[in-house]
Amino acid sequence: MKHRNPNSSPHLRKSPPVDVMDADRRFFARRPGRRWYVRRAYPAEKGVAQAIGANTSLPPDHAAFVLVEQIRPGVRIRLGFGAPAGMETDLSDAEIEEALREIHSGTMATSLRSAAREA
Repeated sequence: MKHRNPNSSPHLRKSPPVDVMDADRRFFARRPGRRWYVRRAYPAEKGVAQAIGANTSLPPDHAAFVLVEQIRPGVRIRLGFGAPAGMETDLSDAEIEEALREIHSGTMATSLRSAAREA
């Protein structure tokens, strides 16, 4: 099997398009007290994920999203994930932090399995 250097990908030779980073910057500039937000992934972000070998396939009723955390003004971390396409993205920091606690503790997985059995 031929291994390719992920750094040779055109998606990784340059920073994400300005509109991706600018959209995140604008969100936090307009909401200076916020730490988190969730948004749909931009096509360029999906391309970067594919370039580094991430599995980007999603069920037909799902979409790619990004959780953005602002560490301090101008310093942000982005985490991509798949979720149902109609997922609410207008979430408060408290709602996002609660979801992260549930994910970390495993209670979200348990409640999702319960909901799937009831459906």
